[in-house]
Amino acid sequence: MFHSLIFNVEGRSLSRNLGPYRIAHWLRSKDWDVEVIDYILHWSLEELQELVESRVTKDTKFFGFSFLFGEWTDTIEKFAVWLKIAYPHIPIISG
Repeated sequence: MFHSLIFNVEGRSLSRNLGPYRIAHWLRSKDWDVEVIDYILHWSLEELQELVESRVTKDTKFFGFSFLFGEWTDTIEKFAVWLKIAYPHIPIISG
């Protein structure tokens, strides 16, 4: 079974983007294991790193960032750079 993590970059604290859930639903219908992580703008870099380290497996095929009209912070930038360094074999998709 393929695996992926999709990070929901949504700045409004009472709202979630629906895009990552539509993608996750479609991938799940194809027997993927997909986890959507919400409200990452409220997470610290260390919390995001710990989450990823606890979830990545040999079956992880991509990291996704759901980012449309959102706020790309220094923490998210550092996190994305860390993902590229720590997991260079796993593609990062943003949209």
